[in-house]
Amino acid sequence: MSIPKSCVVLCCAGLLLAGQAMAETWRWRDAEGNVHFGDRPPADVQAERMQIKSTPSPADGDGERRLEQLRSDEAARKASRDEAATRARRQADADAGELAQRRSRCDRARWALAALETRRPVYRDANGAYRVKRSPNEPDIYTGPRQYLEAAERQAEIERYQRDMGEYCSEFPELQDKQLAEEDLRHAEACEFAQAQLEQLEQPESRATPEEIAARRQFLEQECWAP
Repeated sequence: MSIPKSCVVLCCAGLLLAGQAMAETWRWRDAEGNVHFGDRPPADVQAERMQIKSTPSPADGDGERRLEQLRSDEAARKASRDEAATRARRQADADAGELAQRRSRCDRARWALAALETRRPVYRDANGAYRVKRSPNEPDIYTGPRQYLEAAERQAEIERYQRDMGEYCSEFPELQDKQLAEEDLRHAEACEFAQAQLEQLEQPESRATPEEIAARRQFLEQECWAP
């Protein structure tokens, strides 16, 4: 008994469609981290077999549309991850900037208190910073205008900067040591004086030797300019 040609054609078409439906789809990443889909992953990558249940039809390209949907979904997930990472970086930058501002306010408060709580007269310089009046045998290189504080104003400023210490220095317990603040203030004054000395030594009329200039510069580099 012979089989009609129409039956043979239908059977072959059915086998072809079944083979397409059973084709495997794999998901893998390349060296740059990009995601790919296909039925033949490269041999040197770790691929993941995707569970896709479909009966693709040559008429509507359902299999291709599903692959495109997978690619689209993966791209959306990647965009979401990138956006989350960007938000996290921006938040970290904002937190670091706020912490730096708080550190600056803390330093200003503790240095102001180091000057205000001394027994010597205190004045504001042209930049609004507090300076202690130096004794006659101590170097005092500041030559700008001075605004000395009366006792009541000085006490009010002490209380103000004590509040600032409580608000801005709580995250920096190592900076709340008064003795350390006094040492930092004296160190800053010594560096300021050394800088002025170097500028004077470098003037042609100073007749300073290269060794004297080098020694003063070495002190500044080691004690004041080092990061």
